[in-house]
Amino acid sequence: MEDHGPSPAAGTAEAGFTIRHRAVPGRLRVTVAGLKRRPARAAALVRRLHDAGHDGLNARADARTGTVLLKGAPGHDPEDLLAKLAEAWAAVADDGPAAAAPADPPATAAADPEVEAPSEPWTLAHQEVVAALATAVERGLDADAVAARRERFGANRLEVARGSGWLSALRDQLVSVPIALLAGSAGLSAATGSRLDAGVIGAVVALNTAIGLITEQGAERAIAVLQRSADPRCRVRRGGRDQLTDAADLVPGDVLVLERGGFVAADARLVETRALTVSEAGLTGESGGVAKAADCRLDADTPLADRRNMVFAGTAVTGGHGIAVVTATGTATEMGRIQGLVATSAPPATPLQNELD
Repeated sequence: MEDHGPSPAAGTAEAGFTIRHRAVPGRLRVTVAGLKRRPARAAALVRRLHDAGHDGLNARADARTGTVLLKGAPGHDPEDLLAKLAEAWAAVADDGPAAAAPADPPATAAADPEVEAPSEPWTLAHQEVVAALATAVERGLDADAVAARRERFGANRLEVARGSGWLSALRDQLVSVPIALLAGSAGLSAATGSRLDAGVIGAVVALNTAIGLITEQGAERAIAVLQRSADPRCRVRRGGRDQLTDAADLVPGDVLVLERGGFVAADARLVETRALTVSEAGLTGESGGVAKAADCRLDADTPLADRRNMVFAGTAVTGGHGIAVVTATGTATEMGRIQGLVATSAPPATPLQNELD
């Protein structure tokens, strides 16, 4: 059922509001001229509606289609909902609420330079995150949007450290205090005529170096094989269909469908949860499942382990169901940041090395 009736307040019709659907009590879908392809304005509109403190009112703005979905209690008057929308729109449309959408928009909003992943999505309502990423929870991104964002943000992969190589590994095996002491002992034995002792010590050094090289190179080869063979897949909503796809193909704005036993392939802001629990042991050290919730906003300084409205790459769903919008991929994820910190830190000295130094 469509209704293009008059506006509830003076100036609303001129502002470019068109009611698209009002058949369900308490729900109103409206097209707003000047909203299409403007995710920043859509996010500001949602924020304004929520900050106004209207009891029971939930808003979702879609910058890709230029529509706003208002959901209130079944007793909410559609005219009252439209009046609240008009009030919020007048406050955020700085360049005039009558501004029209571009006549020839590009095929996808993904190429719009305004589309930026929020840096602190846990501080925003999920509607704001969806609007900022110019996506739609019910449909997800289309193929063109995915391709454009993959080109912009890159593949959803962590950097793979290269092996050290034989020469570097050999140097690491030989440059140590114990080896230096053994080499000095061998030289002293040879200088004093104890060639047998010098030969035994030399053989021990050679055997230790060979064992170290073989062990280290074998471990690097095993890790490389695991990295090549690992092909995690996740369930994502694209073009209105839920499908399995390679985790490396995810981009910001993708809609993840989280189910028990599933793998979380990217950092994402939760949009919907039903008894959702996630194991974050590999990220935070928390051994049990962490309960998650979508309808909350957290402070910017909330610790990683307490961001219950987020899910993170490298974790696993242990129970329930959820829908989430990807906010970070690859090295921009929390797991990627940890990897970067580890890569720049030197391994600690062993107790024996500390004693000998």
